[in-house]
Amino acid sequence: MRIAQVIHVFLPQSTGGSEIYTYGLSQELAKRHAVSVFYRIGDPQLEEYALITDTYNGLPVVKVNNTFKGCDSFRGCYRNDLIDSRFDEFLDRVRPDVVHFHHLTCLSTNLIRVAKTRNIPVVFTLHDFWLICQRGQLVTTDLTLCHGPRPLECLRCLAAQFPLNARGHKAAPFHRQAQTVIGKESSKLKTLVRRLSGLRTTLFLMTQRQALDQINERWRHVTEVCGLVDLFIAPSRFLRDRFIEQGIPSGKILFSKYGHQDSRFAGLAKRPSDRLRFGYLGTLIPTKGVHVLVEAFNRMAPAEAELNIYGHSVPYGGFEDYPDLLQGLVRDPRIRFMGGYQHGDVAGILTEIDVLVVPSIWYENSPLTIHEAFLAKTPVIASDIGGMAELIQDGVNGLLFRTGNAGDLCRQMERIIRQPDLIGKLSANIGPVKTMEEDALEIEDIYEDVIAGSYPR
Repeated sequence: MRIAQVIHVFLPQSTGGSEIYTYGLSQELAKRHAVSVFYRIGDPQLEEYALITDTYNGLPVVKVNNTFKGCDSFRGCYRNDLIDSRFDEFLDRVRPDVVHFHHLTCLSTNLIRVAKTRNIPVVFTLHDFWLICQRGQLVTTDLTLCHGPRPLECLRCLAAQFPLNARGHKAAPFHRQAQTVIGKESSKLKTLVRRLSGLRTTLFLMTQRQALDQINERWRHVTEVCGLVDLFIAPSRFLRDRFIEQGIPSGKILFSKYGHQDSRFAGLAKRPSDRLRFGYLGTLIPTKGVHVLVEAFNRMAPAEAELNIYGHSVPYGGFEDYPDLLQGLVRDPRIRFMGGYQHGDVAGILTEIDVLVVPSIWYENSPLTIHEAFLAKTPVIASDIGGMAELIQDGVNGLLFRTGNAGDLCRQMERIIRQPDLIGKLSANIGPVKTMEEDALEIEDIYEDVIAGSYPR
């Protein structure tokens, strides 16, 4: 088969979970098929919308350059006719039998239509909520969970993506400053931010009706192009259920766990330490809840334990000072920031972590770090929502705590310290992790089925 994989960003420029999965799947499929990857870069030194043909570790890739310098509308944030044209050129070159989409942010939702206009079957793996939430994570600007798209609530979150009037341009810096308080525990401060967000929405933007019309138009358009997809794949039941609630027919969305490259984890053994080592692996952004973890460890009673935080910060709107906020929260010298890492380093890092903590305050999907911890037989303490709660059986292969609750997380970490045999018991109950080889074989069957017109069932 000739297979096109489409994703918003890719290795080596970006190493998030969806990129790592897409790369691993593409490499495995390339052993038997012709695989190409189409993705977006944002290089101001290159011509806008230039197509660049390249390879990455032997894998053919085609990059489209989009810096958004010509974007002057909310529509342009998710739909781009010029990128559609470049994708059409890519399809001319590759002539795929199937197109497998992974993410469309910074590209164009209409790429689905471009493929279907050519009668090419389309598969779409859902890695987050971006199709139903422009921000991608179903979390509001004040870091509270959202239960699904509602136009007025969406408007408050997306205010920055709509054209401002003169008063709005003057007020925007104050709004950004106000948002820096989010993540602190004061409910009064969070209430203030909500009010400022609403004020900006109602006073400083285009008319509310105009903005709402554009939000509703995005939803109509996304619903329309989703209807063209032959089959969606959801790596968690939680994600599948959310998309069914938003109108995707249940027969058109398949639950299938991620596969993982497991060779680096074979024969791993923990490096000895006099201390119990809690660890975090991932990006340092507010929705990952690192501030909750730091505060929880601050509250722990003195013990032979340490917290090592691995990862780097990336831009997150309204929280430009988040790394400084984290550093300012530290009140315990046993907390160490270890810096960024390459994905190839993860197995080695996990030999120096006894318990991994995943404190995300958004639903997550099926976190790569949890699966990799399981490959290393490392128990996980995680937030009790979304895909995390689906992977962790509380008290069996890990522990759960109330999302965003530093006190409850502290309690679970202290439980590990008080019960020295618990780590071994949890580790022994970690089940097998689906391999990338197994996943690729399943995906091949899916491709063959959609090419034959066998979905939806």
